[in-house]
Amino acid sequence: MSIAILGTLAYANTFSASFQFDDNVNIVENPFLRWTEITFENLWMTAYQGINDRPVADVSFALNYYLHGFQATGFHAVNLLIHLANGLLVRAFARRTFQRLPHLTPRPNPTADPVSVEWASVFAGLLFTLHPIQTESVTYIVQRMNSLATLFYLSCLLLTIRGRLTAPGITRHGLFALATFCGLLAVGSKENAATLPVAIWLYEWFFFRNLDPQWARRTILRFGLPFAAIGFGLYYVVVWGPDFGYADRDFGMFQRLLTQTRVVVLYLSLLFFPHPDRLNLQHDIPLSQSLLDPITTLFSGIALGILLAGAIGLAPKQRLLSFGILWFFLQSVMESTILPLEIIYEHRNYLPLVGVVTATAYLPFVSQRIPRPAAIGAALAIALWLTHWTYVRNQAWQTPVSLWSDIVAKSPDLSRAHTNIGAALGMANRDDEAMDHYRIAIELDPENDGPHRNLGSIALERGQTELALERMLEAVRLAPDNHHNLGGLGDAYQLLGRHQEAFSTYLDSVLDYPDERVFNSMASSLIALEREDEAERFYRLAMATNPEYAAPLNNMGVMYLDRELPNLALVYFLRAIEKYDSAETRAHVGNLYWAQGRTQEAIEQLERAHALAPEAAIPSNNLAWMLATTPDASHRDPLRAIELTERVLEAHGDPEAGVLDTQAAAWAALGRFETAVITAEQARNVAMATGNSGLANEIESRLRLYLREEPYVEGSNSP
Repeated sequence: MSIAILGTLAYANTFSASFQFDDNVNIVENPFLRWTEITFENLWMTAYQGINDRPVADVSFALNYYLHGFQATGFHAVNLLIHLANGLLVRAFARRTFQRLPHLTPRPNPTADPVSVEWASVFAGLLFTLHPIQTESVTYIVQRMNSLATLFYLSCLLLTIRGRLTAPGITRHGLFALATFCGLLAVGSKENAATLPVAIWLYEWFFFRNLDPQWARRTILRFGLPFAAIGFGLYYVVVWGPDFGYADRDFGMFQRLLTQTRVVVLYLSLLFFPHPDRLNLQHDIPLSQSLLDPITTLFSGIALGILLAGAIGLAPKQRLLSFGILWFFLQSVMESTILPLEIIYEHRNYLPLVGVVTATAYLPFVSQRIPRPAAIGAALAIALWLTHWTYVRNQAWQTPVSLWSDIVAKSPDLSRAHTNIGAALGMANRDDEAMDHYRIAIELDPENDGPHRNLGSIALERGQTELALERMLEAVRLAPDNHHNLGGLGDAYQLLGRHQEAFSTYLDSVLDYPDERVFNSMASSLIALEREDEAERFYRLAMATNPEYAAPLNNMGVMYLDRELPNLALVYFLRAIEKYDSAETRAHVGNLYWAQGRTQEAIEQLERAHALAPEAAIPSNNLAWMLATTPDASHRDPLRAIELTERVLEAHGDPEAGVLDTQAAAWAALGRFETAVITAEQARNVAMATGNSGLANEIESRLRLYLREEPYVEGSNSP
């Protein structure tokens, strides 16, 4: 109960946190997770055609989407439930392990009474659940891969232990079969679970075989080494290939291996002093070039060697302490040695922490020097202290801006940090700050394509076409196969009116990755090229790729409007609103209702559009027109119409013929015909000056009504 309560309190401020960093590419932008129904086809596609090789985790994300779409709260809730379950599994694992100690000879640890064992196991669960370093595996949604792998990893280990303690028979075979199934699920969640056979062997040797050297030699030589060699060989051939995965890295295997000595020492320091100010999603760790460059590489290697040798030497007398240290090294071996992964991530300590907390939690409750009440008090104090630190650390994860601001403050010389704070600021409409960070990122690392592309994206939004094209071309030069870069270059061509080049570039992008936004842009290119029938196909591809994406639905509605199929257009506009409530789409719906004579519904739609975008000229002017000219007197409100048009004219700066025409109709509806005439004449003159003769003729016809002191009423007295 204490694990669930304190764990929930520690993560209570995460439910409103947004998707972050790799959450986007692995979840939000992943077309293989968007289940609208549960079918075998969807299951197969998600598990085996996704963007990574972690089918169990991906299926869990797809189920989240099926239940509530991309509402981050549901994803966070599942992550927390998995973490709390892991805390309970750690408690169970610790209890089982503590109970094995009295059966060992000679007894390597003092034997504690059952009450102390229970307190120690609860303390282990609390340490695991509340430790601040775990936030990266819990609050960072995509790292469910990590926590889910641990859930099945510990389940497999506990079932194996239970099977070892069960008499031979059907029950024992059933436990081992279930353990094997959990092991497969663990590997299907994340590859680091491949250490599971070694963990089972280590536990067997320590707590069932009593460190029997003959058994160890026999099992290692016959089974362990051949199994490891075959497994590593298959992994090398299937996953990495001849370059062993380093072709796309800016470091080599030797550099990574040396650097990991310092990284692992940092991990250990964070495990024992996890102050929030020391935790960071993106640590800036310079590469080790040799044992002496920097010199801390040598010192770190010596320290780790002493720790490992100490664990081996302590095994006969301090079995738990030795096991905890060896467990940490075992669970770090895949991600902190030669595999070509990123240099450092704190979430890699999620599973290694299990052995550390198991060994640590036992000591206070078996020591003869600490009375049990004092040990319990200290354990609760530490638990509350960790709860507070975890809660504080989670505050950094609330928004992309808060997270990357924290990272930039701690790693100011990291190009990636400035690139991502720029992206976060751009999403928050703080473009000037974003561009400053992109320029810093480019200065720190000119060969990084990301800040070039992102700087180009902001230039696109601002209509700075030449700058946008320059940056996008540079991004593509640096990373020609990156679909984001190709999509951005296509957008630049599109904005420049080079629609055929835009379409071709978009096509190169989607051949690599089926992105709904690019399909939508391809359709827009084809519309500009007057190839509407082909455009419809790509709009439908965008909708199929992401059923929650509203833009192609809105664009299909516009296309059918242009084809003079208003009823079909209305269907698509209403579907678009279900996905995303935008002022543009509401305005289209309101205009179509107005054309159908559904005055009240039309005004309601335009009121909503105005509320969504008060500064947008078209929804405000359309609403004003309806309020000024509606034949239904109960909905007529010319004073509000004048207020709306005044705001639009003030925001626009220069006189705008359509808005002045609406204002003239509003003055006429108030009976202020002299003012209506003056305003209508101004509207007509502006229309003629801008070459809009059709609108000028319409205004002229309404002007004749105002001269006769008649208001214009839609559909009633059209001249």
